[in-house]
Amino acid sequence: MQVVRIREVRLTETHRDRLASQHQLAMAYHAKGQVGKAVKLLERVVAVKSDGI
Repeated sequence: MQVVRIREVRLTETHRDRLASQHQLAMAYHAKGQVGKAVKLLERVVAVKSDGI
């Protein structure tokens, strides 16, 4: 979570490293059974990728 927070401050919303970190965090949420958090984060990643990349 800390890496994602840092990258949210330092990188643009469409930067691939920021999106990759968010994706990995979503996978960690999913693995821990926090499906709602995972889905919400993945939806954001997909929306940004659809618009910006």
